[in-house]
Amino acid sequence: MSTDKPSAVNKPTALAIREPDRPTAIVPRTVEETTTIAASFAKSQLIPAEMRQKQGDVFFTIMYGLELGLPPASSMRAISIVKGKPFVAADACHALCLRHPACEYMRRKTDECVKGKKCVFVAKRKGEPEEKFEFTIEDAQRQGLIKQGGNWEKIPDRMMEARCKTGIGRLVFPEVMSGVYCPEEADSFDDAPIAHVTNFAAPPPAVEPEPVVIDAEVVDEETGVVTERSEEEAEFVELLADIAACSTNDELNAVRPKCAALKEKNADMGKELLSAYTEKKRELSKPEGRS
Repeated sequence: MSTDKPSAVNKPTALAIREPDRPTAIVPRTVEETTTIAASFAKSQLIPAEMRQKQGDVFFTIMYGLELGLPPASSMRAISIVKGKPFVAADACHALCLRHPACEYMRRKTDECVKGKKCVFVAKRKGEPEEKFEFTIEDAQRQGLIKQGGNWEKIPDRMMEARCKTGIGRLVFPEVMSGVYCPEEADSFDDAPIAHVTNFAAPPPAVEPEPVVIDAEVVDEETGVVTERSEEEAEFVELLADIAACSTNDELNAVRPKCAALKEKNADMGKELLSAYTEKKRELSKPEGRS
């Protein structure tokens, strides 16, 4: 029996296998690093033609993507500039929401979708009820989106699905999707024409809204006894007033951390705040086609 050790020539070579669930990406950490990457990308033939040799536009696209959590190469694929504004691909918006730690699910509700007529998406945030968003072909007609030979005629289901992905995302995950829109929504951002001024009369004076007054005392209607609100009660009433006064998703999103903090102190108050918060979100989302 030979005692010779196997030669290195016959020894099998191990291959480095890249795990599919652990992608790698080069992510800049400074302005200088971002500038270097932008300069390289601007010379590439693999980026959109309108971006080539435009280092400033590439730099902005990379920075915008980093704020959303997209690495540079993904940003160049997912972000496009339409009418001078950045738009993020609907699939990328969907992925960003699914990646959010509070996301339980965000998906198409197939049993309620009707081909060529309606698309429905549902999403659920941990600790909150399921939300639903739908966009119909009637919504598109009402908003004047359907034009002869356009995508709304050619691929209506894809267009409605894109609207649903961003719509449900802004409704359930405003901290991710606030101010983020997909290219399929670009028609909603037509710039208004500049009007020629022919009347220089002074505009009527603005009406200042009455401030919300929060009473720090509670009067018992039967006994007339006056008691001061507790610190939690006062904060609860103030947060309800703040929610009611919100006119945008950004303002509403800013109130959320305070509501969550009070919920930790008082579950009942937190439940009422959640109800008010959810109802306000529905109200602010109605103009975008939600049923």
